[in-house]
Amino acid sequence: MYKNDLSLSLRVMHVVGALALSLMVAGTAFAGPAGPAGDGISATRPDGGAALTITDPGRNNGTAIYTLFGASTDTIVFGDWNGDGTKTFGAFRNDNGGGLWIRDFTGSGSLTYDLFGDGTDTPVVGDWDSSTPGDEIGVVRPQGGALRWILRDNSPNGCSCSDTTFGAATDQPAPGNWDGDAGNGTEKGVVRGDGGAMLWITAGTGGALNYTLFGPFPGTAFPGDWTGDGNTNFGNRPMGGDGNVYILQTASIQYYAHGAPTDAGSDSGNFGQP
Repeated sequence: MYKNDLSLSLRVMHVVGALALSLMVAGTAFAGPAGPAGDGISATRPDGGAALTITDPGRNNGTAIYTLFGASTDTIVFGDWNGDGTKTFGAFRNDNGGGLWIRDFTGSGSLTYDLFGDGTDTPVVGDWDSSTPGDEIGVVRPQGGALRWILRDNSPNGCSCSDTTFGAATDQPAPGNWDGDAGNGTEKGVVRGDGGAMLWITAGTGGALNYTLFGPFPGTAFPGDWTGDGNTNFGNRPMGGDGNVYILQTASIQYYAHGAPTDAGSDSGNFGQP
């Protein structure tokens, strides 16, 4: 069921149940060299019934911030929800078949709840409308042989959506600023296996498709702005073996160890850094 008409936008100061609490449990920054420009990396694991996310804002292998946010079965996402240029926590949850979004707009722990999409959808975040500051929510689901993208913009009623297809039903979604213009919003992208490599198919200038091989497959697409120029670069988290190694494309190929091989690589972002 497509629930774009069920946007609750309920701002509340509490959470029903301890599993959705947004709590900083260990904010200690360990000494280390200054990190590079651009997004940080993260990993998420279950901690009891909660989701524990470990963020490394500077990708310097020395700073780790541990945050409990959401339930252990949630998908953790990050977005610039209020347009201030900083990404904060969000979670996507299957709520009796519906997609429940839980977002911390300011990083203060005051949460907003929205129903959008189906609970079995894959959540995606991006600046879909490019006309208002900040990120919006969206979902992706297989339909027939294609990947269907249902994306909500930042209109006052929160219910203006685009509904298109991009990619094959078995692809991983990988949205980003792929056309090199940091001011015109987020473009669609997907990844799939091509032999033992990861094939990236991204929307470029004028809707032209770009095809790039980057990273091993199977693996998880982990795109981010690794150079700080506002554009999206490739990233890959291989499955198996040293599954906690992140391979990122900057001016050269960079490798970062973060988290444990069994963690989920949740998202990239500036994680509260101005």
